Amino acid sequence: MGGVRRCALVVSAFSAAGAVAGCGTASTSPDRVEVQLESQLRGDPQFVECDRSDDRPNQRYTCRVETSADRLRYVATCPAPGQPCVIRRTADVAR
Repeated sequence: MGGVRRCALVVSAFSAAGAVAGCGTASTSPDRVEVQLESQLRGDPQFVECDRSDDRPNQRYTCRVETSADRLRYVATCPAPGQPCVIRRTADVAR
């Protein structure tokens, strides 16, 4: 019985530590930007990839999108963690 209780305490301690560590995160992840971009695009993108920019790595992302017909580039600017990013299309890339 004591082993089960000890195991439960250890699991809850690790869960709490993970939650506290995430509270101080000051950046939006590229994955979250990709999900937002996919949800805003009409049609079904086959490939979406976003990378942090060098000048503002926690607020600006460059994204590449491929659909069945086009290759597109976007820039996402994220004002604050947890808020939606402003996404703007910058170019069409010839196939």
